Amino acid sequence: MQRGQVGFPYPTGKNVVQQVIVSASAGDVQIGQGGATTFGSGLYRLYTTSGTFVVPPNVNRIRVRVIGAGGSGAVGPFDGTGRATGGGGGGFAMGTYEVSAGTSFSVTVGAGGAAVQASSSSGATGNAGGTSSFGSLLSATGGAAGQKSSSGTASGAAGGTGTGGQVNFAGGASGLANQDSTATGGGGAATQLGPGGASGPCSAIQTCASGGGAVAGASSAPTRTGLSASGGAGAGGSSVSTFGGADALGVSVGASGNTGVAGAVNPTSTFSRFLTDALTGGGGGSSQVGGKGGNGGGGGAGFGGNTNGFGGFGGPCGGGGGSMGNTALGGDGGLGGGGGGGACSSDSVNGGTSGRGGDGLVVVEW
Repeated sequence: MQRGQVGFPYPTGKNVVQQVIVSASAGDVQIGQGGATTFGSGLYRLYTTSGTFVVPPNVNRIRVRVIGAGGSGAVGPFDGTGRATGGGGGGFAMGTYEVSAGTSFSVTVGAGGAAVQASSSSGATGNAGGTSSFGSLLSATGGAAGQKSSSGTASGAAGGTGTGGQVNFAGGASGLANQDSTATGGGGAATQLGPGGASGPCSAIQTCASGGGAVAGASSAPTRTGLSASGGAGAGGSSVSTFGGADALGVSVGASGNTGVAGAVNPTSTFSRFLTDALTGGGGGSSQVGGKGGNGGGGGAGFGGNTNGFGGFGGPCGGGGGSMGNTALGGDGGLGGGGGGGACSSDSVNGGTSGRGGDGLVVVEW
């Protein structure tokens, strides 16, 4: 079988992908906004579930990057007082290592925190994301679980951390919520671009939700008087209103009717081998149905008031948007991103469901 096709006999485990770089020469080649270069011969394997990596013949140097999984958001008590926070984003580590052909390394890919549903008026706390690792060389922990409260403060969830790499970054935290019927988005995953961005807090007004965090430290706006739902952060910057944060070209999107517009996916048409190579997208706009984030962008908040609210899904490495409504559905986190929290209005009978945390990732290059 030709090298570069799925099934080349060295990796084991499900969902293992190997590809050849055909549009870039061998050696270190800058590939743009993704922030990393191709490495060595340009070959790589992408692990989306756990498996084993065996160093191929004639290879003595590899580069590895790991992203931890995102935590899921919480759902607040559905009696009109509930506060819920999103899950934290996964950490990141990347390093170059000398190896010997034929050596085996265990590859662990963290699973995203499972979404939770409010089965009673007491609400439900989220679940932490799992750790991704490559042997004993490097690892990245998952984001923490979203928290809930019926009074006082629901604490934001911490992002995961990376260890063992030459480059180590922390995932974005979710913002706190300390007002009635409020929910925050999930934190963005850490990547080669830097730490993950946080979701904005809900601490100034009641009945509101914030968008998800993005990559490169970009955060969603905190809610405030006149802003009941904030857009998701973008790869090009933080959000400041109902509009999503800018993409890499500086473009932000708002809403169309009761639906937030999705952030641009890859507006620069950056060459990309896999999702984390081209993190150039914008944040989703906020509305009753939050817009989905583009590559690297957070989902917009979903604000339904006394109707249903739907948080926008995070793009790859972006956090899901928080949601507030009669039935509140938090947005799922993208790869490594934290899921959004859900908060219900006072007349809710169905409660809500939080956003799931995004799964982790391991990439090996040689």
